[in-house]
Amino acid sequence: MPEEIWQSGREFVVARYIAGHNQLLLRSGGRTRVDLVFGPVSWMSIGCLPYPNLTVYSLTHDEYVAAVGALAPDQLVTSRPKYFGIGDTRPQGLIVADAFEWDETDKSEWEPSEILHWE
Repeated sequence: MPEEIWQSGREFVVARYIAGHNQLLLRSGGRTRVDLVFGPVSWMSIGCLPYPNLTVYSLTHDEYVAAVGALAPDQLVTSRPKYFGIGDTRPQGLIVADAFEWDETDKSEWEPSEILHWE
């Protein structure tokens, strides 16, 4: 069973993917802005629709392979792969990345993220 590692109760959207630096930014606006960054990303399968009540899960390699099935790549670019799931009550998107960070601020939705490393 995937382990819940972060939960917000807020709706998030895919705000940006920086291919040159393999960074994925998910964002939630409102009274405060919350940014989630995964990177460097070596593989992902996520939806473009909003994720209500977003939860981030940690998956084992076996859980990742079971969820991805035949789509699982033979090799991953990342040096220290970690397997993440995103969704509500269960993972509905999968991300393989070295790290996950989050930041909450009072900035507007259109201002640059403080935790993107190469924006």
